[in-house]
Amino acid sequence: MSKPDCQEKCGNITIPYPFGIGSECSANSNFTVICQNSTNPSTPFLSSINMEALNISMLGIVIAKLPVSPLNCSDVQTTQYLATSLLGTPFTISAEYNKLAVLGCPITVFLHAEAIGSMVGCRADCNANSTDTSCNGVNCCQTTIPPRLQELQYTYQSINRANTNNNSSSCGYVFPVESKWLQEDYTRYKSQEFRSAPLVLEWEFVEYSDNATCLYANNYGNDYLSAAQYCSCYGGFEGTHIYPEDALT
Repeated sequence: MSKPDCQEKCGNITIPYPFGIGSECSANSNFTVICQNSTNPSTPFLSSINMEALNISMLGIVIAKLPVSPLNCSDVQTTQYLATSLLGTPFTISAEYNKLAVLGCPITVFLHAEAIGSMVGCRADCNANSTDTSCNGVNCCQTTIPPRLQELQYTYQSINRANTNNNSSSCGYVFPVESKWLQEDYTRYKSQEFRSAPLVLEWEFVEYSDNATCLYANNYGNDYLSAAQYCSCYGGFEGTHIYPEDALT
């Protein structure tokens, strides 16, 4: 639920506390939502990371719209950063619900996570006659993402490009994306450019109260669930599990 006397929705998206439309309705500037009324329906933007919110969950999850742009081909190793950084915010890229996707070929990509000393990668080879949609190395590949990252640095390189029929200056796309989208929707974009994809973010906001307890949640349904703590009120009290100060009799 939203903070009392605050707008609950922006367009079709519910805005629960600690998020809020405007600074007076959010817990702090990290959770302030700007509701853009120039579209129909209105569009919520997370002001701290300048990303459109597609869904905000009380279980510590936001699905955001990640801007995506094509790579310029390079026969030498080229390092690039994800356009959007989450540093200084309570948001992290979900390792549980996202993959690093490489759409295009022939290309090799390595993801660097220096903060935790990790590197992962994959290679996509071209086959114009393939009908494979598994994204496991033919025209597309995917790899896991290390946990709790707030920025991405990756190195890519075109492989034996002269031996393919691909004369485009673009080598495709590299971006973190919701695993479900990669399984179900990416084939819609195989033959056309696109500008965005859904990215699952985890968020954490904990303020303790004598009337609340904060634990790591169990997921008994099909909803996405953050690895962070979430709070709930003791029996006899009411309030949101992220807003325990509001746990009142």
